[in-house]
Amino acid sequence: MNSHEGTRNPFLARLAVIASTMAVVIAVVVVGSWLSGDYTIASVGKNYVPMTLSVALAVLLLSVAGLMSVLRKKPSAMVWLQNAIALAVLLMSCWMLVDITAGESTGIDRLLGVGNRTIEGYQIAQASPLSIVTLLAASVAAPLAFNKKVAEVWKMVSVALSLFMMATGLVITLGYVYGSPLLYGGEVRP
Repeated sequence: MNSHEGTRNPFLARLAVIASTMAVVIAVVVVGSWLSGDYTIASVGKNYVPMTLSVALAVLLLSVAGLMSVLRKKPSAMVWLQNAIALAVLLMSCWMLVDITAGESTGIDRLLGVGNRTIEGYQIAQASPLSIVTLLAASVAAPLAFNKKVAEVWKMVSVALSLFMMATGLVITLGYVYGSPLLYGGEVRP
């Protein structure tokens, strides 16, 4: 796969390519559904609010950066671009977090022209706080994983953040599989 593959586990490298590719495909489908106006494609089912466009764009950017990291030929090639992508997602996530805590609708989704849309009375153009926190963790962990010359302590931070993201994703996925998404309540529709 790459010239420095001997220093990494080939199974994990293939798994990273598959996972990143799946995330790119999902993000592209969500972005396409927003552009087409058919939001059911962007959600788990018709009973659920779709993923926001801003979250889909952030996932797309980080997934592309992850693919670049796994598929690159030289350990240092394009790291600057991957770090710039991670920084862009970090800034997007901070903007979404400020937007949600301020209760304002000045976020990225509104800037992209999809703010304040509703499905069956529920506002759909605001990211979940859990999605935002997970994107923040991913955008901090990614540059640490992209840079091969990072100190061991920062590699452990990257691993810890990655485990947090995996555990969060697993809990949320299990909630959707069993038809009762966790961490939602009251008037909030998942």
